[in-house]
Amino acid sequence: LGLPLFERSARGVVPTPAGAALFARIEPQRGALARALADLGREARAPEVLIAADYAFAAFWIMPRLAALGEAVRPVPISVLAAQTPSASLPAGPDIVVRMGAPDPAGGETRLIGERVSAVASPGFLKRHPGAAAPGDLARMPLLGLSNAGGWFDWGGWFAHFGVAAPAGLRMTRFNTYDLVVQAAVAGHGVALGWHGLIDGKLGEGALVPVLPHVAESGHGYFISLARRPATGAARRAHDWIVAAVRAG
Repeated sequence: LGLPLFERSARGVVPTPAGAALFARIEPQRGALARALADLGREARAPEVLIAADYAFAAFWIMPRLAALGEAVRPVPISVLAAQTPSASLPAGPDIVVRMGAPDPAGGETRLIGERVSAVASPGFLKRHPGAAAPGDLARMPLLGLSNAGGWFDWGGWFAHFGVAAPAGLRMTRFNTYDLVVQAAVAGHGVALGWHGLIDGKLGEGALVPVLPHVAESGHGYFISLARRPATGAARRAHDWIVAAVRAG
């Protein structure tokens, strides 16, 4: 270009005004270029079905069913990309996206699991902390939560759903992923919010039990979509298998 784009100094490399202006103009296309290169790279490799999902869905719904899901798409292998906020714009270019949140007004998704949330704990924890009869009673117990709940219920929202103002000074231990929250609850460290559809296995085996009969519901939920068009036959089989498995319970 005949222009200096960077300046080197003892602190490192910084863009010149011309470099900064060039970057600002090409930045909108950079993500699209990265996705295009990722797509070409995937096409050059052996075929696979790449599923993008959040950590909770990947850990608690996909993992226990991974062998059966793999059988549904044989001989094409399954890969799982767990991300805090999965989307079709991830650089890896997923075939399927499973996301948690509000319905997309544009459509193109299938609802998998509605958001239904109970307070849960280990049986041992409840023996040490008996007497909870209403949501407000949980405010005096050690609570476990996510450091960034995103579109999910957090404890403040769960209390508010039942008309309880979350008091100041809650004893709260926070984790950055939901699987750590559940592990802490199973280990007896406190009360966690349990999403039905994710923790059913822990409830079924008795590792977790409801603390109260109260269940908070919202219009949010898990939604699945085919992210690549046209979708491969294996991706469609995986998509349809997941939908059918959720509906079968």
